[in-house]
Amino acid sequence: MPRADRAGEVRHPGGKSGRTAHVAHDVSGLSKTFPKQRRPANDDLTFQIHEGEIFGPLGDQNNVAANFAYMRAMGTLDFFATLPVHRYLLVLATVIAFFLLSVPSIVVTLLAGALVLGVPVQVHPLALMVLPLCAVPLAGIGAFVGVSARTPEMAGSVTLLITIALPMLGPVMVPPALLPDWVVHTGYASPATYASSAVRQVLFGPVTGRLWLDVGALAALSCLTLWFAGRRAQWRER
Repeated sequence: MPRADRAGEVRHPGGKSGRTAHVAHDVSGLSKTFPKQRRPANDDLTFQIHEGEIFGPLGDQNNVAANFAYMRAMGTLDFFATLPVHRYLLVLATVIAFFLLSVPSIVVTLLAGALVLGVPVQVHPLALMVLPLCAVPLAGIGAFVGVSARTPEMAGSVTLLITIALPMLGPVMVPPALLPDWVVHTGYASPATYASSAVRQVLFGPVTGRLWLDVGALAALSCLTLWFAGRRAQWRER
């Protein structure tokens, strides 16, 4: 378990020697008691957010997967296959549509963080390019799961597992200082790692040369996931 060396700093015994993570927000002493209960369900909880952590939704893979799984089960994909519509364009259009639906929640989250929690949000103009690019590879994974799953329920279970696994495969919700080296290196294969790094730079700063590495990796992963999803979809080319 992590241990506190001094106020505002946490050191992880499994990480590199000397790596520390500073605490940005610390809430302690929380408890919750439900009606008609004598003992609290949770007592004296402590919650810490370290510098550099990103908390947020990992794209729209769940909604995209459920949408494609439902269309597959209802025969809607078979109908689209009879039209002069390319399967890759259908996948891309669905991913973009669900991203546009999530824009209001992104704006509300940023405003709440800035106004309520006092998070120093500094939106860079490159955010207009980075945020959609972060959503595409993750939604592409959802599209692949949706067109591959036998039932919508199976698609939901698989995407839920992916949603839980991706933040753990690299420095996404936990800073590198608190992770073993092998987990940090594993994160290089996860789009969530590059997405969290890119979002952190364009929303909180500073923007560094690492951003272009993140953008390049996200663009490559976007093409790869959309290609796999399109290839998996059963389609009769005209």
